[in-house]
Amino acid sequence: MAADIFTSFPRTREERWAYLRAGVDLIMSGSQISYSRYQSLYTQAYNYCTSPDTDPTTEKTESTDPQADLYSKLAEYFAADYFEASRKQAEELHDEDLLRYYSSRWSSYDTGANYLNRLFTFLNRHWVKRQRAEGRKDVYPVYTLVLWSWREHFLLSLQQHDRKLTRALIQLAERHREGGTIDTNLINNTLSSLASLGINTENVQSLSLDTYKEHFETVFLETSEERYRKASELLRAENDEYFQAAEVRVQKEKDCISTAGEYLRPETQEELRRRCENVLIGVSAGDLGIEVTQ
Repeated sequence: MAADIFTSFPRTREERWAYLRAGVDLIMSGSQISYSRYQSLYTQAYNYCTSPDTDPTTEKTESTDPQADLYSKLAEYFAADYFEASRKQAEELHDEDLLRYYSSRWSSYDTGANYLNRLFTFLNRHWVKRQRAEGRKDVYPVYTLVLWSWREHFLLSLQQHDRKLTRALIQLAERHREGGTIDTNLINNTLSSLASLGINTENVQSLSLDTYKEHFETVFLETSEERYRKASELLRAENDEYFQAAEVRVQKEKDCISTAGEYLRPETQEELRRRCENVLIGVSAGDLGIEVTQ
């Protein structure tokens, strides 16, 4: 079907969208597209935004602004139905298998999103920029729109019941902390995805870590802090010289945190070190009635 579409030169808005949609299908599927075809798609994206609809049967209404119409069609393309197959497959997966699937799908999806962002450069530079300047916080550059769709229609669905992506990440990080061999790329790619999915509606160029924190960091820090508490209790029960033993444990934990720098963000590592010291040294000193000086 795509081959038939690409052999004809679209003139009406409906034909242009069919042409562009076929191109978007190819890009998001990871298929190779020749330079000439990509240029043709770029031209049609520009034509869609700037040329009148030559179809006499098209009803001329308020919303015949071609750029608004194109943006609306892209948003509809990446609606919930687009992710149905991915959601169904992810529902059957758990733990490392889930991370492997998520990481692979994300890499392909993110690459496609970058291609589309360049393909619709004119739309971004003119209509999207103007809408944002006029206060439309629900309008995003194409790349951000595509990522927003992943978060809303795939990630949130995946996390809806038991937050199994979060659990898979923490389980793999725990195995790594305990000295197990893992594929750190799985964690790194997934956490990079979560960091990318945070959208600052006030300034889309500014990094927001809200999604990363909600779906990983907050739970990870709480889980780690609980582990430190249990370690502290065990050290108290087994050692007369608690603080000597605690200092050794803190250093061991700091070494583990440094090793996890392959995938943990620097600010997460810093907070983890702070909580480790606070629980094993600070809180424990308070419980024992000892004043700790810095």
